[in-house]
Amino acid sequence: MIWAPNRPGRCQKRTTVHGFVLKNPYNHSAAAHTLRRNDGRRAFAFKENNMKKILITALFLLSAVALFAAQFEKPATLTSIGQSADVQMVKALLKKAGIEAKFDALITDAGLTNEKTLILAIGGSSKGLGAAGIKAEDELARAEKLIKAAKAKNIKIIGLHIGGEARRGELSDKFVNVAAPYCDYLIVVKDGNKDGLFTQTASAKNIPLDTIPKITNGVDPLKKAFQ
Repeated sequence: MIWAPNRPGRCQKRTTVHGFVLKNPYNHSAAAHTLRRNDGRRAFAFKENNMKKILITALFLLSAVALFAAQFEKPATLTSIGQSADVQMVKALLKKAGIEAKFDALITDAGLTNEKTLILAIGGSSKGLGAAGIKAEDELARAEKLIKAAKAKNIKIIGLHIGGEARRGELSDKFVNVAAPYCDYLIVVKDGNKDGLFTQTASAKNIPLDTIPKITNGVDPLKKAFQ
């Protein structure tokens, strides 16, 4: 409590409450109301920050659960989506990882039998399509039917895009867009994701995504996927 001059010859009693000066020490209602309002704001901000932290933690846990739930089993089949030579590199990665997988670059929906995992080497090549004797639209149609059949049979799908920036562009992106959104797990060489296409797709579809610096780094993610 302090004494402050009011007018000459007289003093007025004032009271300070949390920094508020009250002219009438017996009437705290205005200051109390202000304090309650400020405390309410602080409490709301505190709760809002806590909710944000909880949400971030929950999203992290859900991502971890999704990845755990997407563990893959054999038998597995490897195929190409776009008929690029990248499928041969994926085949080599699987061998180095000790993962046995049947290889059929042109498998159709009717060719799925007892697979539990379908592995897609994603990336279009006009040269590869020409060598296989098929048109891009026919390859897209095969991919769509194959993926739809795999989903109907609860066959999990791993998609690999390992051709980097060179395996992007108008042709390749058609195959990326037809396959990537339906994968249960994506492994992508970093240079092929400069525009964030795979990151956006994975985020929108809640797909676990591993971005690797180069092709040879694809061995460990594949090993872990089949553990």
